[in-house]
Amino acid sequence: MAGNKYKTVRQPSVQAITESDLLAAREVFQRHESRDLFYRTARELVGIAMSSRKTDITVAEALGTLLQTWNKSFYRFHSQFDEAHVQSLDNLIVNYKKQLNNWRKRSITSVTPRDHERINEVFTEFEKILGPVGAAKALHLIAPRFFPLWDRAIAKHYAVSMKKRGINADIYMRFMSLASQQVSALSFETIDEVNVLKMIDEYNYSFITKGWT
Repeated sequence: MAGNKYKTVRQPSVQAITESDLLAAREVFQRHESRDLFYRTARELVGIAMSSRKTDITVAEALGTLLQTWNKSFYRFHSQFDEAHVQSLDNLIVNYKKQLNNWRKRSITSVTPRDHERINEVFTEFEKILGPVGAAKALHLIAPRFFPLWDRAIAKHYAVSMKKRGINADIYMRFMSLASQQVSALSFETIDEVNVLKMIDEYNYSFITKGWT
């Protein structure tokens, strides 16, 4: 997993990933990254908060379990995870509750051009509050089979570099298209479709963002 296989491409293109690549990347990721606990905890809490089960935890608070660790640079330089921030995020989730619940049931491979306008709208609203990286993280936790994760290094590698906050929805849609093609090429003989976008992110993060071997 080295050499020009991980060289930054100049035009948006699909980097082929096999199931064996994803399984190998998971081993590397788990060896180096101790914060995966926060992802698993946040995903479980989001599921509880979004279900009919009684809980005092809101979806925004559940998202905060991950955002304050995996998106901490955003809160260091751009915002504070305070009551007003949580309330703004909660209001956004309530406004789009029906749509978010629908996406939670879907796979990224089900995205059609008819979805684009709505995805752009929702991503933009989340991005205004959380930034482009945080928006993808939050939406992924809400709909983990539908929204892929990214960061600036990953976006640059796939030639869909992020711009300033608030204008990245179209770029994210292009990244979703690339991720969808990657997922469609897998056979799911050895991996779980429920976690495939997380595994692709582990691959991207380990070898592109961090350069781990």
